Amino acid sequence: MTIALVWTGVAALLVPLGYGSDVDAWLVGERARQIWESGTYLRSRSTGFPLYELSVTPFVHMGGWLASNIYTALWGLLLLWLLFRLAARGELRHAAVTTITFLFLPVVVKNATSTMDYIPAIALLTGSYVALTEKRYVLSAVLIGVACGFRPSSGLWIVPTVVWVLVDPSFHSAGRKYHPWWIASGMSAVAVLVGTAAFWPSLRLGTNFAIAPVTTIANGVLNGMRMFGIGQTLVLACLTAAILWHARQCVCSQRERPFVAFHATNTLVWLAFFMLLPGEPEYLMPVILSCILVLDRYAGRGAMITAALVLLSFHVVALEVNGSRGGTQPRGVMITSGFTVRDVNDRRFKLWLREAANRETLPDSNDPRPVLFMEQIMPPVVGRPGWTFDEPLGIERRGDNRVAVSQRITDVESLRALHDAGYRITAWQQYEWEYDQPAFQQARPFVEFVNDPGTLFGVPVRGLPF
Repeated sequence: MTIALVWTGVAALLVPLGYGSDVDAWLVGERARQIWESGTYLRSRSTGFPLYELSVTPFVHMGGWLASNIYTALWGLLLLWLLFRLAARGELRHAAVTTITFLFLPVVVKNATSTMDYIPAIALLTGSYVALTEKRYVLSAVLIGVACGFRPSSGLWIVPTVVWVLVDPSFHSAGRKYHPWWIASGMSAVAVLVGTAAFWPSLRLGTNFAIAPVTTIANGVLNGMRMFGIGQTLVLACLTAAILWHARQCVCSQRERPFVAFHATNTLVWLAFFMLLPGEPEYLMPVILSCILVLDRYAGRGAMITAALVLLSFHVVALEVNGSRGGTQPRGVMITSGFTVRDVNDRRFKLWLREAANRETLPDSNDPRPVLFMEQIMPPVVGRPGWTFDEPLGIERRGDNRVAVSQRITDVESLRALHDAGYRITAWQQYEWEYDQPAFQQARPFVEFVNDPGTLFGVPVRGLPF
């Protein structure tokens, strides 16, 4: 109960801070409003995440981001209850430490207080795992299928689940009524059928979406390590290797075969998937359960506490690799603020930009042109009537045409078109280096770099983009 209350208190501090630091959360909020108004399902992005987009819609309609973030946080409490259930069944050796580590991970806290689908999906997959350990195989498969409606990639969870069933020694004992292959095939069929039904609202729209891969494998690896933190991942990998080596006789025993096979397969499957699509670190979230449960199973109390401290330190401190692909900022390693510190600052900045770009009065200026601030396009416009998306120019402009916003534009022809349309094109000076790259140098003369964006709108800047 104490863990639940503390976690709820932490979540309560973050849920009022906009839809989230991930711009996709603002896209979900905007699409939810359109779904409510039209009565028709619409994707928020890429594949679509229909069960989350549909289930969050009434919350966005009733209470904006405050209500939708609370809705997501309730899934976090369900995840907490599932961990308690594992602990009650004796599946956790270090119940309190393990539960705290999992629920208070920076990536979990962030996504449990944002309008995003990661936490509902991982809660359902954790529920599937709990059902599997209880030998409730149909329920386990059903939950995998339902999770596909929240994130379609959740279907990969069936692979380690089937492996568990196939290697479980209890299925090979004399007198078993069903062969493990029958159980595995039945579970796969149920997961596919339920998953298809859960994902159907998006399937019926067709599959005309594109996925843009990360440029290099190195960037993909670094991105994956950012789920726990680059420095924290390196320390955790060494610690886990030492723990598994020390417990190697237990790990290799027949009794441990289903547990080891499940978590090894789960980790490998998701790492392989991430190498094909190394986008956001959150894509690897299903690996969290395996990492935490393996540590819980084979680490001593001291080692488990050490692992917890390493993982939770990412809230306040991080090791980061910075630099540009163009070479104008050479790669370097630096110690920086932790994940949660940066996440909160980013969310505060989005709320500042929303307030600033919607102010009726702007500072007097000798330049009569409308201001285009190239930083973020969604936070100022979601749920704000009067904004219009100018598709040819790729910007959102306010009804009075005094202010416009967009992502940073580096294409010289697009910038020339904006200049010819009469816009004062501005960007934050901290991103000036991007336009020093050889590919974008011709675009540089069109952009005015400002040291303090607050001077454009007459509101002191709060927060800092992640």
